[in-house]
Amino acid sequence: MEQHPDVIQNGIVRKSGQVTPFNAGDAVGAAVDVCADMGFPVAPSVKARIGKGAKGLIDAGFDPQVVTSAMVVAIRTGWFGSVETIAQEMVVAGSGSRIGRAEYQQVLAVTAARISKADSPVWQTMRAEMARRAEPKEIQ
Repeated sequence: MEQHPDVIQNGIVRKSGQVTPFNAGDAVGAAVDVCADMGFPVAPSVKARIGKGAKGLIDAGFDPQVVTSAMVVAIRTGWFGSVETIAQEMVVAGSGSRIGRAEYQQVLAVTAARISKADSPVWQTMRAEMARRAEPKEIQ
C-alpha cells in the first residue's frame, strides 16, 4: 500500500492498468506515505484501525483528501479510533458551519423544547426517565 498508484479523476489506476474507485487501502497507503515523509513509521495495528475509519468515510462519500488528512491527524495525535470524527470536524469546519458555545446552548434549548412537545413513545420514555432521575433520593 505504501507504493500506492497515482490518483486520477475517476478512480485509481492499478498496476494491472485497471481503473477502480479509491478505497480504504489507498487511503491507508497515502497516509503512511505522508507519515514516512514526515520521518516516522506507522505500526500495522494502527494501519488496521485507521483503515476501518477510512472505509466508513469512503462509503459515506467523503472526499479522499479529507479521508487521508483525517488519518494523518489521527496518527499524529494518537487518536486512531477517531478518524471518522476528525474527518467530520474537517468537513463541518470547512463549510463554515462549525458552532460555538452559544450555538450549542441554543441547539440544546431548541432540542429540549421539541422533545417536550414530541408525542413519540421514545420521547415519552425519555421524559419519564429524566423525571425519575430528578426525584430526590432517600439516604440510607
